[in-house]
Amino acid sequence: HGLDGTADHMVIEARTTSGTSGVFRLNIPSGKIIEELFAHEKVDVDNVLFNRSRSKIVGVRFTTDLPDYHFIDKKRAGLHRAMKRALVGYKVRIDDFDHAAGRYLLFAYNDKEPGVYYQYDRKAKKLIEVVPSRPDVPSDMMANTALHSVTARDGTNIPTFLTLPTDAQPKNLPAVVLVHGGPWARDDASWDYWSQFLASRGYAILRPNFRGSDGYGPAFRAAGYNQWGGLMQQDVADATKQFIADGTIDPDRICIAGASYGGYAAMMGVIQTPDLFQCGVSVNGAVNIPRLKNADAAYYGTKEWRSRMGLKDASDEAISPYHMVEQINRPVLIMASKDDTRLKIVDSENFQSRLKSKGKDSQFVKIEDGGHHMDTAASRLTMMKAMETFLAEYIGQ
Repeated sequence: HGLDGTADHMVIEARTTSGTSGVFRLNIPSGKIIEELFAHEKVDVDNVLFNRSRSKIVGVRFTTDLPDYHFIDKKRAGLHRAMKRALVGYKVRIDDFDHAAGRYLLFAYNDKEPGVYYQYDRKAKKLIEVVPSRPDVPSDMMANTALHSVTARDGTNIPTFLTLPTDAQPKNLPAVVLVHGGPWARDDASWDYWSQFLASRGYAILRPNFRGSDGYGPAFRAAGYNQWGGLMQQDVADATKQFIADGTIDPDRICIAGASYGGYAAMMGVIQTPDLFQCGVSVNGAVNIPRLKNADAAYYGTKEWRSRMGLKDASDEAISPYHMVEQINRPVLIMASKDDTRLKIVDSENFQSRLKSKGKDSQFVKIEDGGHHMDTAASRLTMMKAMETFLAEYIGQ
């Protein structure tokens, strides 16, 4: 990551005894680790924080349910404690600062609050709200999100985030299993517009960090390589089954949904486990695996990334929704952006045409803008309205 104080020492990231990635101080001449600076037994270090000259490590960021910090520098540790006392119930980060003047621009957030900017004057001990990041979102009307531990069929822990509708009893709820993209990414408990919208419509939202997700050690991530339609898909199903078993969600009213890789997982969910999912939603989904693997690298990921696609010992056609439409016997909603440069709309259009040619129950929504990540308000509104109508028809009350 960088030098630390002297030319003889370097800050490195390495595997800990618990299998996660931690931060250590290395003596360069000897090549030996001389100090563990920070390690967490369950999650990786997300970022290493240096001072502005990058001559000294200040602290690290890591994520359990929400992003958090551990500061090695005593002054920064004291400042962080003071900020947390001033903003109880929130996670706080520093977005800008003037150390000499003792003024800091803070960003405070949690699972219900998208984020509010504050100016903190340490010398005057004053905290002034500057502006909320989403002024039209009333945090008191938002749903809570909590981290749950799910045990997969082989005993592995699958961290899963559950968002429950406000004031709803966690019993026999209709549910949406929302699978993150990547697949080498992760979900956490931070405010999420998609989850909050669906929760406001009465659905429980499950977001499992299946094997292949970031943040839980190199081995956990690597377990998802070449497991499209395999172990990653099984983890999603196992997480869903646990919440059925404990009575939280109604086994007859569950839809699986996602964007990008999540869209792929949604279609494979209705293909592989139609007894579990009553419908599926794909947004800019990876639905044609052979085509993606053979695409130009500039079109879809690096050569290394594409080498981890697919399922070990299976043909690409055998785990490609486009090639498996005969096995789709649940209603599906396909949405795609015209200006998606990562997963081009033609893939979703061809998938829809193939579904219709086989007489499948499918709907298609073309989104005018927003790109791969639905970056515009208009694209998100179109997506959510379409999904609201679709869910109400198939799993709503």
